[in-house]
Amino acid sequence: MAMWQQVRLRCQLSLIVLFFTVVSLPELWAQEQSMSADDLIDLPLEALMQMDTTVVSASKRDETLKNSPAAIYVIGKEDLRRAAISNIPDALRMVPGMQVAKVSSNEWAVSARGLGGRYARYLLVLIDGRSIYTSLFSGVNWDEQNISLEDIERIEVVRGPGGSLWGANAVNGIVNIITRKPEALAGIQLRATVGDGEEKSSVYGRVDFATQANSEAFVSLYTQKNGALVAVNPNLKGHDWQSSRLNSGWQFQQAQNTLNISAGFFEVQSTTPWAKQLLEPPWAKPLYSHEDKKGFYGSLRWQHQTRYGQWYLLINSDDTQRDTTAYHWSTRNYDAEWQWTGGLGQRQMLTAGLYSRYTESDFSVPADGSGIDILLRPEKQSSKTHSIYFQDTLTLSPTVSASLGLRLDDHSLSHSSVQPSLRIMWQTHKSQRFWGAMSKANSTPSRILNSQSALSFATLPPDASAQPPASFLPVRLSLSNRDSNEVDVKLLSFELGYRYSASEVFSLDAVFFEHRYENILGVEGTGDPEFRMSYSGQGYLHIPIYANAQGVRENQGFELALAYQPCDQWFLQYSATILDVEQGFEQSDDSLGFNLAETVPQQQHILRSLWRVNKQLDLDTIVRYVGALEKTNVPSYASADIKLAYTINTQLSISLNARNLFNSDKQYIESEREIFNAGAFTVEPYAYLKIEWDLTRD
Repeated sequence: MAMWQQVRLRCQLSLIVLFFTVVSLPELWAQEQSMSADDLIDLPLEALMQMDTTVVSASKRDETLKNSPAAIYVIGKEDLRRAAISNIPDALRMVPGMQVAKVSSNEWAVSARGLGGRYARYLLVLIDGRSIYTSLFSGVNWDEQNISLEDIERIEVVRGPGGSLWGANAVNGIVNIITRKPEALAGIQLRATVGDGEEKSSVYGRVDFATQANSEAFVSLYTQKNGALVAVNPNLKGHDWQSSRLNSGWQFQQAQNTLNISAGFFEVQSTTPWAKQLLEPPWAKPLYSHEDKKGFYGSLRWQHQTRYGQWYLLINSDDTQRDTTAYHWSTRNYDAEWQWTGGLGQRQMLTAGLYSRYTESDFSVPADGSGIDILLRPEKQSSKTHSIYFQDTLTLSPTVSASLGLRLDDHSLSHSSVQPSLRIMWQTHKSQRFWGAMSKANSTPSRILNSQSALSFATLPPDASAQPPASFLPVRLSLSNRDSNEVDVKLLSFELGYRYSASEVFSLDAVFFEHRYENILGVEGTGDPEFRMSYSGQGYLHIPIYANAQGVRENQGFELALAYQPCDQWFLQYSATILDVEQGFEQSDDSLGFNLAETVPQQQHILRSLWRVNKQLDLDTIVRYVGALEKTNVPSYASADIKLAYTINTQLSISLNARNLFNSDKQYIESEREIFNAGAFTVEPYAYLKIEWDLTRD
């Protein structure tokens, strides 16, 4: 009992010390409360103190996080293992500045620093450097990227623009998912879950083996069945969905050369509700689209180290077919990148490269009008992108460095774009660093905005008070693209950051930013009514609502991340995001609510607690508060995830995971789809049991 009282007293005193540290005494605390790595617990919790982590996403070369002049956060293997999560979007909830919300059972809205929603197109998502956005709306279908967390080495998240190195779409941030490479130690890893609610069941298996001298390979298989969410509207039904994924990889290392070849296949089966417009009461109803999505990818990465620097070659190919009862959508991507990174003398580091991407896509709906209300012409389209980029990092003094980056993109569906950046890092003390950045970035052209398109979104019943013929005819409204050459969104960004890492038990990372956007999508006005006939022969009036990109917007925000280990058995992390939005439209109107920029909360707070109860028992908790979505009338909510894990031996462990707990309403809405919204779904508490068996551990 005395031992537990001492531990409790030590933790309480440490929390008081933390308060004064943040307020006024960081250096004094670092001197008096320093801990060596030997004092930490035997689990790799020190890996959660991210400052010395090596990252590549900010500058496309290896550097430590604390020396990176960008707002970067790393979700490591230990983060993924300790959290009560099973997918990538839920993992991204840990990151300050990221907005993650569940729309339906198989849809997520993921964004950074605003401009969010299910169809957000301002976040570049990569898997091992391979871009995974879909050219239909330039966003990500997260259900198609349902990678097992056991196959992920880490996730690097850069908030803020990264277009000078990564190209278009890296407007508000970059998510680079870095997968595990084959391991020389042969072994088998198995994992199974069973539960009730969103996580019904899953099975994962991975085999690593040595193929010959200097080479290793792996094969992993993952299948998951997910439960339906409950709709607010009792007439709307949610559906289960399931996914399967096969990944494989081979790595060869010899002297200065490293070759990685990976390939994989996925399949997703789901039922998604869309809002189908009618010409009679109730004027709209859910259209349940039974969807079968299949795809494969292949990737080759080659690195060659020389005494002057490193050559890097990346070649990718992927193909996805989406056969549904409401639409057909297929896309094929081929891209290649050639990069060199090396020193120019003792004070300069240069990264330069060439990039090329070719995309083919095909979109169509059933000819009998039974599909979703989208018209897209031409149905088949191809596009090309060619890019050249460089970034030069110059050491101005032992404590000051500057990076200048520039990228030129030439896209066949849009205009050429130049994306520059200037970043400065100033180390004022061995434990303190300031950095600042000024950058420009732009979005990627999408099929919806760069083709002749029309999206029917509402039907108005006949108005008896109006003059004929409108008094006897329903009116169909559609969002239309007038000239099929939409201007891409442009961003000018200013950032100022501060990092503090006095010891291995405390770190602080704070960022202030201001984003100024041009060419935000808005409504230009309405066109002339046009009499049309439906497939069933019923007459109606069609009124096009023309969209344009004349909107402007400013975001100011603050992001904070604190990490602290108050005692040997306990690790704490707190993050906060505050976002302020100002917007306006020139020669445009948003009175009909088509601006999709307001679908993110203005504040978020997250507290993580990782507690080693004893050598066999872990209790890990994440508590989060998310502000209201004022544009869509989605209220704020607070919830918690808890994981209780018991290690039976070095190879076998079992855990009980509970999610979405402690909300006062027990069920809540996180987000709604911006268009074709058939109705909102609620998130409810659920639990699942997880068993892990790793034969590679001794």
